[in-house]
Amino acid sequence: MAATHELTGLRRGNSFERLFRFKDSAGVVVDLTGSEIVFMAETAASTIRKTTADGTLLMPSPVSGEVTLKLTPAETRLFAVGRLRSRYEFERRIAGTEETLVRGCLVIEEGLNDDA
Repeated sequence: MAATHELTGLRRGNSFERLFRFKDSAGVVVDLTGSEIVFMAETAASTIRKTTADGTLLMPSPVSGEVTLKLTPAETRLFAVGRLRSRYEFERRIAGTEETLVRGCLVIEEGLNDDA
């Protein structure tokens, strides 16, 4: 069963970067070697999709279960401000199977950016 986690720290119109380390239910790091990891997030009008297969999602250390998510200011501007309005999911694809590693809701803070 996938873990559920509220993703906080996103500010609309700002860059966002976070390293995720995936562990199983016993707290043991999941070896992601040979896996494709896909991140999906709902926005107000569309979906953001990033994957390790095309390099838009980074996997610096597969053995350590680590994946780095980076969102640009243009991407974070797509999110509605507030709590529990947007959902996200990390999915692992390996050897013909697909498994959700973590899912949850995004908490988006309003930014006061003047560059858009």
